[in-house]
Amino acid sequence: MTDPLGPRDALAVMAPFRASDWPALAAAAARLDSVSWGRVFAAFAAAALAPRSAERLADLRAQAARLPDLARYGFNLAIDGTDPQSLPGLARMLDCRATYAAHDAFVLEYPKCGRTWLRLMIGRAVALATGLDLADPTDLGRLASLRPGLPRILVTHDDDPELKRVEDIWRDKTIYRGRRVLLQIRDPRDVVVSYFFHRTTRNHEAAPVAPYQGTMATFARHPQGGIPNIVAFYNAWAAGRDEPAALLRLDYEDLVADPAAGLAAALAFLELPSPGPDGIRAVVEDSSFARMQALEAAGTVPGRRLTLVDPSNPEARKVRRGKVGGYRDYLAADDIAWIEDYLARHLDPWYDRYRPAGG
Repeated sequence: MTDPLGPRDALAVMAPFRASDWPALAAAAARLDSVSWGRVFAAFAAAALAPRSAERLADLRAQAARLPDLARYGFNLAIDGTDPQSLPGLARMLDCRATYAAHDAFVLEYPKCGRTWLRLMIGRAVALATGLDLADPTDLGRLASLRPGLPRILVTHDDDPELKRVEDIWRDKTIYRGRRVLLQIRDPRDVVVSYFFHRTTRNHEAAPVAPYQGTMATFARHPQGGIPNIVAFYNAWAAGRDEPAALLRLDYEDLVADPAAGLAAALAFLELPSPGPDGIRAVVEDSSFARMQALEAAGTVPGRRLTLVDPSNPEARKVRRGKVGGYRDYLAADDIAWIEDYLARHLDPWYDRYRPAGG
């Protein structure tokens, strides 16, 4: 796998091809990594705005018709209402299908379940075990390109459920067949509080979203990002947990209680090299919450993942508190009662630790 191409390079790859040259285009795109797949297909979709776009759309549809499972990869189209039969819609489904096919393992969560901490520890552990120099240890997607033989890992929010209404959350997990999935979860009560602060203070990493203007109590009940949304996503995975070849559910609360054990389990499950017990303990110590906050404040990690957006507002931090049960410091008693009643009535028993007694 090669390093990702820039947008201009992807357009250069596109330039020699016409719509009728799909096999040659696909062959060229197949030689790129999964990030570049998206750029090539996005460029192809943009080209449809040119003259003869109807011919190009017909050709893309003909190509898509040869892939009977393509509709499974349309889970992201509901976010902006893209028509699956439109050229951009078809191109994005093809892109998604190619991206998933290019990976061996997935690390996924509903936002604010503590995955940034986990991926930082995983990256640092692999670097310690292999001697790789990682500018951004959280970028697990680059491991395979830096060291051939390591698994190709996609870190994702699955179908970005937090950007959807409950009814649009994707329930079909068959796209993970034959793959390994590390599913990180967290108490929905803590998740909804943390995501409320994210939505009110930070821009969304996957897609621009207007800051939420309501109260925390209103947000907790909201069908897009609130408790009903979180529960729908959790339940989708409870129902589909047997679809992947292997699935490891890693609860944030267990990771906090014993981060060394959680990190060792994650490395073994993802089939990544381990630095051994002493190395794992060193990584855990070096990735403490206080040190992660210092990294965010210093801005030394490339990209937006650990960017300090408002130094004056501690609630705007990416690494905010990480406290187990911290929701009690923010939610009123009647809001907690409403949430717990909802969890008792709707959350799948697979998550019994988060369902109130008697639920």
